[in-house]
Amino acid sequence: MAAAVLALPVTGLGQGDGEGGEAKHVAEEQFAAGKKLFAAGKYSKAAVAFTEAYEAAPHQAVLANIALCYDKAGRFPEAVTYYRRYIENPVDKGKNAEIRKRLQELRNEVGEFDIECGEPKCLVRVDGEDRGAAPINAVVEPGSHKIEGVVDGEVVVALMERADGGTVVRVRLQSDKTGPVFVAAPGDYGPGGGEPTDREVSLGVPFWVASGVTVAAGAATIVFGVRTLKARDDYETSDYHDADMKEQGERDRLITNIMIGVTAAAGVTAVAFAVHDVFFADGDGDEPEPQDEPEVTLVPGPGVGIGLTGRF
Repeated sequence: MAAAVLALPVTGLGQGDGEGGEAKHVAEEQFAAGKKLFAAGKYSKAAVAFTEAYEAAPHQAVLANIALCYDKAGRFPEAVTYYRRYIENPVDKGKNAEIRKRLQELRNEVGEFDIECGEPKCLVRVDGEDRGAAPINAVVEPGSHKIEGVVDGEVVVALMERADGGTVVRVRLQSDKTGPVFVAAPGDYGPGGGEPTDREVSLGVPFWVASGVTVAAGAATIVFGVRTLKARDDYETSDYHDADMKEQGERDRLITNIMIGVTAAAGVTAVAFAVHDVFFADGDGDEPEPQDEPEVTLVPGPGVGIGLTGRF
């Protein structure tokens, strides 16, 4: 792959004054800056400059420059994305084979998600980065990634999915209409490692029973504790010592101590059930709904060295 940036004359860009002339000026400046940064080995910064040149005055050949910069910087998902955008409408069709060869070389360096969304006007985020409206293809570093569906500025569904190098994984975002849903996938992001398997985390009936006992025992502890203190104060401040009053106070104190023990035991039990349900249980006891297996295919590949010429 040739390591030279594309030498593209820019004198024909945006003829005239006004907004067109300003766009030409910005594109020329950024393109020149990109060439200098590329020559200095500052490939990521060069990619930014070329991107600004393209946004000011789009020219297909600049996409190849951007791709080459990201490729040299080792940012392969961005490189693949821009290589593909370029070869959709190449300026020099004689370079197609070279670009496709480089893409083929990069196929195991990236993973892909083909993302659909069951919600209308759904925007897609991958690891917090906006990727556009669904359906969309997202090229990523191999590994697990957080994928979110955003509707009207709110996350309606979020899940973890894994795409290994050289694979394409189909993802469908679907809200349950009750609020954001997060589906945890063990593996890179979960305890114990291993291949990710989607699992909705829910707390079972034993947890809720133990929690209820904790609350009830705690309330009883407070009631009998207050009664014990009152009985003691009444006994100590009265002009005569009533044996029945003393006996009642002793009973209340005993019950209070028992309730403290029950509260503590029930609380510990509830925590134990919660830990079990979150980290070790397979689910909430119901049979899981059948999941479509991710469709995995080899990513088509290509590559590039370039020496295109063109005019803005």
